[in-house]
Amino acid sequence: MTTITRSAKAALSAGYRIAGSCPGCGADIELDDDYLVTSCTHCGSALRILMPEGAPVYYVPSNVTHTEARFRLDRYLREHDQPLTSSGVRFSTRWIPYWKIDGFTLKVRNRLTIEIDSELTIHNQESDPIEVRRRELTLQPFSISLLCGEESTGVPASLGIRIGQLSLRPLESDNDSVLSRCQNVHFTESEALSRAHSAARSISHITDAPFGHNETFLFHPRLSLIYFPLIVATLGDNDGRESVAYIDGVTLHVHGVDEREEQLDSISSIQRPGGEIRIEAHRCRNCGEDFPHTKTYAHICQNCGWHYISAAISTKGRILVVGSPDGKAMIPFWKLSAESGGIGKPPMYIPAFGGQRFEQVYRVSRRATHVIPKFSGESDATSGLKTYPATVGPDTAAAIAEAVIYRAKHENTMGEYENLPVPEDFTPVRADLVYIPFIISDYFYVDAITGDLSIERVLLDSVS
Repeated sequence: MTTITRSAKAALSAGYRIAGSCPGCGADIELDDDYLVTSCTHCGSALRILMPEGAPVYYVPSNVTHTEARFRLDRYLREHDQPLTSSGVRFSTRWIPYWKIDGFTLKVRNRLTIEIDSELTIHNQESDPIEVRRRELTLQPFSISLLCGEESTGVPASLGIRIGQLSLRPLESDNDSVLSRCQNVHFTESEALSRAHSAARSISHITDAPFGHNETFLFHPRLSLIYFPLIVATLGDNDGRESVAYIDGVTLHVHGVDEREEQLDSISSIQRPGGEIRIEAHRCRNCGEDFPHTKTYAHICQNCGWHYISAAISTKGRILVVGSPDGKAMIPFWKLSAESGGIGKPPMYIPAFGGQRFEQVYRVSRRATHVIPKFSGESDATSGLKTYPATVGPDTAAAIAEAVIYRAKHENTMGEYENLPVPEDFTPVRADLVYIPFIISDYFYVDAITGDLSIERVLLDSVS
């Protein structure tokens, strides 16, 4: 049994808002992190965000003044029967680094249920309760943030659930006013991923399995580095001893007073892993023609026919079409080619739609990977082709592919409760978008080539 508690779009979403400036007019813009393309509300330009190959780096702006911080600190000190700040109090704003890891978990849970033979009950015959072993698979979002700067009393170990309400800005290399006050990163991306996997696995031990073992696997973790503002107040007493208070640079919450000197490390040499985010006009890079505002991961320039796919792993990919589009619904699938792995042999075919319904996407993916390679006549798509939008990107498709692979292996071991299959990596080296012609038949779309591949209409109606 497989269920999904939230949409895969939410599950794979980093859960924050990105703020930036329109490259055309300079107006402020804000996007949810599950953006595809947006419009500037001031000049109407279509815009897209280019993510770096490494972890993107953000910072949280702080509009808090030191005067406001002192007022809030004095109130905190008064409430805790401590002396108020003196004229010698010193304030400084520091940006503290946190790794944020997002992905989704596949929870494998063994359950015991008590059942009664329904056939005997219908015929008024007594039936003894029977213990039945069941295994449930549940796909859930996963998100965690980890302090990766110098640990110190009063510095939060995590940003917690509040990160969903934060507005982040890309940290650019010329932003000296913030960069000069950023703390160093003390552990690497690989260590952050290791801690995230450990945190996911620990969920399995919250409840004991009645038989076998419960497991939780983290799929497709994605990292980002977020610098969060803290205001550091250095306090002194009449005996010359110093203590430090840490104040939230957004909410002015006082995290406490440390009866020691400041423990944060020097900011003389900034270690800044990751890459920069760029916002650019959403237009053809070949001829400069503006792309439409359609929310899709794939575009074909109507002027020159150039193909654009919005994702790092798709730089080698093309937009392809199979069969005749005349009068057909052209439905997109990601063709993910890897060096090894997959169901049978690569490539794998993952729907570029309907990501929020894991059970249906799983069935379509298994069937598509078996059926589509039998189709012949792949060719480059041309401008003017009317298609369904690709609302699931290739990066998300790769994550779904990993879960599909694991689920397929899992179904072959349903009778084994001690030794669960181990997830394997699926890293595509190429991602093409392939449009397949379908016709409508009652509650389904059926491929117009062989009639062997069907899709529930509910998967597509929400994106058409």
